[in-house]
Amino acid sequence: MKRKISATWIAAALLAAGLVGCEHSLVARNMGNAYREDMNAQIADPEAGRTNEPGPVGVDGRTGEDVMSRYHRGQGGERTPEIPMVMTTGSN
Repeated sequence: MKRKISATWIAAALLAAGLVGCEHSLVARNMGNAYREDMNAQIADPEAGRTNEPGPVGVDGRTGEDVMSRYHRGQGGERTPEIPMVMTTGSN
């Protein structure tokens, strides 16, 4: 059985070949920044994790809830609705 390659498939293959390696997204531009920042912080103060100093002080629950409510109102909505996560399995 002989197969014919249509012009559509050839055009699609050429387009795909032209796009190979073209990653210009924000993720690609920032890839590895967190790693480099952590390495620089460790170089600047290698003993930082060994001190027994207390961490940053947080806020109580009531204040935190008030802050988040004001933030959500400022963003145009009371709260962002939760989107249910649906997990599926592969098909046969």
